Amino acid sequence: MAVYAAMIESLDDGIGRILAKLDEWTLTENTIVIFTSDNGGLATLEGPNTPSTSNAPLREGKGFLYEGGIRVPLIVRWPAAVKSGQVADEIACSVDLLPTLAQLCDVKLPNVVDGASLAPMLLGKGEVKREAIYWHYPHYANQGGRPGGAVRAGDWKMIEFYETGRRELFDLKKDSRESRNLAAQEPERVNELAAKLDAWRKMVGAQTMKPNPSYRPNPQATDGTITMHARSADVHGEQLRFEPLPHKNTLGYWTNRNDWASFEFEVARPGTFEVELLAGCGRGSGSSAVELTIGSEKVSFAVDETGGFQEFRTKIAGRVTLEKAGRYRLDIRAMTKPGPAVMDLRQIRLLPAN
Repeated sequence: MAVYAAMIESLDDGIGRILAKLDEWTLTENTIVIFTSDNGGLATLEGPNTPSTSNAPLREGKGFLYEGGIRVPLIVRWPAAVKSGQVADEIACSVDLLPTLAQLCDVKLPNVVDGASLAPMLLGKGEVKREAIYWHYPHYANQGGRPGGAVRAGDWKMIEFYETGRRELFDLKKDSRESRNLAAQEPERVNELAAKLDAWRKMVGAQTMKPNPSYRPNPQATDGTITMHARSADVHGEQLRFEPLPHKNTLGYWTNRNDWASFEFEVARPGTFEVELLAGCGRGSGSSAVELTIGSEKVSFAVDETGGFQEFRTKIAGRVTLEKAGRYRLDIRAMTKPGPAVMDLRQIRLLPAN
C-alpha cells in the first residue's frame, strides 16, 4: 500500500521537523507534545487515493464503534515532568485533553468541561477518576458503520445499535478482538451499561434519530430482480456479523447455530421468484440444513461445500410466491450445523421465474 506508506512517512517527517525545531529553540524540556488520532485506521475501501489498512488484532476500523475504529495511540512527551518510557493502561478519551492541559499548565477552567484530567497519571501521582467513557454516532458512515452508541466502564464495553436496539457486550481485557459477544450471558451488565449510556445521552442533549418515511429497503429493480446484499442484513444472536471490505464483504462468523439474519425488501411487481444465494463454505462445514422464510413461504436447502468460506458460488435454493406488492422480511436460519460454521453469505437474490 504505497500511498498509505507514503502518508505515514510524511507524518513521521513532519513530527520530526517539529521536535527538531523545539530542540533548536531549547524549548524541548518544558514543552508538552501530544500525539493522538481522532479515529482508528481506515479498514474499508474508499477510493483510489484512500486505501484500506488492517487494524488487527482489533475489529473493523474508521466509521465503526468496534475497537479498530475508536482505539488510537496517545503519546505524551514532557521531559521536565513526565517520566519517559511509561506505558499506562488507563482509559483515556480526546475530551480529556482540555482538562489535562489546563491542570498541567496550572490554568483554571471557567466552566465544567467534559472529560477527566490525565495529569495525576502522567505525573505519577494517582489514577484517572471516572466511571465510564461514551460514544454517540447517530448516522450512517460511508465506511459501512451503522448508527449507534457505545459505553466502556473498566474492561467492559457495550455497543447499542439505534436502528434495531441490538446490544453487544465485550470483555476487552480477555477479548480485545471483540470476537465473543457476551450479551446473552450477562444481561444484568448489559442493562446497567445501557442505562449509563442513556443517562449520558440525556445529560449532554445528544441528538436522536427519527425514522425516514421515504426509506425503501432493497427495492425491486426494473428487471424484476430483488438483491439483498449481506451489508443490508440485520443480525440476531451472538456471533454472526457482517464483515466489510476489503478483507471480507459477507455475513460471517456463523459459528452459533442459533444465530440468524433478516433482510427487509420491497416488491413492486409480485409473482413467483427463484431464490439464489451467493455463499461460501469451507471443507468440513458443508451440509448445514438452512431454512429461509418470507411470511408463509418457506424454502429449505443444504449448504454446499465450495472449498473455502470466501470461495463463493451461486445456488438456487428453491422458489417463493409473493402475491402482493409491498414490504416483506426474509429470515434465514440454520436448522443444523455439523461443522465449525454454517457458511459465509454474500447476498440473496429473488429472480423472477419464467
